[in-house]
Amino acid sequence: MYEFQDVDLKPWQTRVREAVLDGLSALVLAPTGSGKSHLALSLAREFRRTLWVLPTKALTREWFMRALGSLRVGIKLNIYTGDYRRESNFYDGDLVFATYESAILQLRRKDSWFRGLDLFIFDEFQFIGDKDRGGAIEELLILLSEFNPSVRVLALSATIGNPGEIANWMTRLFERRVELFDIPVNERPVKLSQQALRFKHESEKRKHLLNLVSSRGNEQFLVFTPRRHDAENLSAYFRAAGIRAGIHHAGLDRLSRVSAEDDFRSGKLQVLFCTATLQYGVNMPAHWVVIYDPVWSSRSGEFRIDTNAFLQMAGRAGRPILHPATKEMINEGKVLVLSTDRREHLYVKTKLINQEAEPVHSSFEQDLIFRIHGFLLYKSVDELRHLLMKSLAKIDRRQVERTFAELTRMNFLEDGTLTPLGRYVAELNLHPHVAIRFLKKLNLPGLHFGTEATETVFSVLRTESTLPPDVTQYRDLLKRRFVKKPYLDGTLVVVNYQAPQQLRDRAAWYLYTFEKLADYIGHKEAADTIAKERVALEGLNDVYEPVRVLGELLAKSKTYIEVAVREYDDATDTGRANWLGLD
Repeated sequence: MYEFQDVDLKPWQTRVREAVLDGLSALVLAPTGSGKSHLALSLAREFRRTLWVLPTKALTREWFMRALGSLRVGIKLNIYTGDYRRESNFYDGDLVFATYESAILQLRRKDSWFRGLDLFIFDEFQFIGDKDRGGAIEELLILLSEFNPSVRVLALSATIGNPGEIANWMTRLFERRVELFDIPVNERPVKLSQQALRFKHESEKRKHLLNLVSSRGNEQFLVFTPRRHDAENLSAYFRAAGIRAGIHHAGLDRLSRVSAEDDFRSGKLQVLFCTATLQYGVNMPAHWVVIYDPVWSSRSGEFRIDTNAFLQMAGRAGRPILHPATKEMINEGKVLVLSTDRREHLYVKTKLINQEAEPVHSSFEQDLIFRIHGFLLYKSVDELRHLLMKSLAKIDRRQVERTFAELTRMNFLEDGTLTPLGRYVAELNLHPHVAIRFLKKLNLPGLHFGTEATETVFSVLRTESTLPPDVTQYRDLLKRRFVKKPYLDGTLVVVNYQAPQQLRDRAAWYLYTFEKLADYIGHKEAADTIAKERVALEGLNDVYEPVRVLGELLAKSKTYIEVAVREYDDATDTGRANWLGLD
């Protein structure tokens, strides 16, 4: 098994490595594709216990698999992505990969594993400025500083415009000084060129891109589009013109996304049209990154992509990897931003093209009640007033007092400490507002609790994200079809749900927490009916239709059939539960 050697490292990587081994923490600001994660892997083998956190489940799985193939035998690896179906109350392993939210949940549970943590690797650290998830990152760092203040921290990013301010703040949090390593852009092994083009009409823009792709032979294009249907429509247009094109967005099932990534890496696809799903951390053999439009959409409306998001997208071009067709190292990356509006074109030229990263700012106060509720697992109200001063934000003390009063009205807080119910809700990592909405429904007489729970879940999902147009009610999450795909010498049967898997996972998690909460307060009947809804959502209640489909395949011919295992039990060397719900 391949093991990293010191000679693999560049001079700047060696400087960071030596600083961490000498007892410092480090904030590394380095260009995309320059080897930040390679450095992290080389350090992970030097410590008895390491935690590596990443922003998405896909990235967490990707780096877990890379570590499996690149670290020496004897290091016990594990992965935790917040999946309630397999998540333990305790982490286990020498090198653990986890999502941000999974790590926060374990710290809220006061997992003793963290007390023995030697190295904490924080990948894609620019998320600390994200308005939706930045507060969670601050909570994670503050909780860790309380639990293990002497841990070494290695924070990695390419897009933080105020690294000195962030490094100083981290130094105040932990006992070890945080050394800043600001690596110049010329350390990027593959150079990037950036260009903006404006067109009069959408059709002209689309045709120009088609002509460009057609004229570039083996060169591959990663095209970022504002919306899922843009990716689908453009892919269909290019395929009709004879171009090998595919799509990648969060609305696809995981198998389809992984297949699209594999086909692009192998050279089967020349163009991959995607949304922001491929914005962070992925290695693709793309000569070109094209941003089809600088104006994107979210549940809050349209917005211009900012400089830091642009730099992350642009960084997917010209990665230092072999091109699948020529087997030669990609030696140049090109970035192209297209627009049709004069003002948007000016914005691209002045705010995106060849710009440096923008400063990141705290969003800790965006959802203060959720943050404070979690912190109260550790501290009393009086102690928490001091703990909140650790935040990167300048928190309004009056807002803090209003939050304490609100938690008291909810009966989650009493005499400066959490009530048993308030503590349980916090340990579930359930937002107090969502918990209250559900608890009020439980107290209404004569209701079908399972139905009420699903309606509450769907209402929460609509406030959290933009739902696909074909998902208008909870029952749409259950709609599915069976897809048969060639696999080895037989057939792989895939259950393809209409709704995106991440949306269904989120809904199932809410049902799980509602089930636990109902059981905790003594509503056993309600908990049982909610459990039935959750099992139905997970596809575990109906084994007859999948068995019928498999039976038809077996009756026609000798067919190789693979059943996806949900959990694996190392002790007995068996799958504990599969997607049919059978042992």
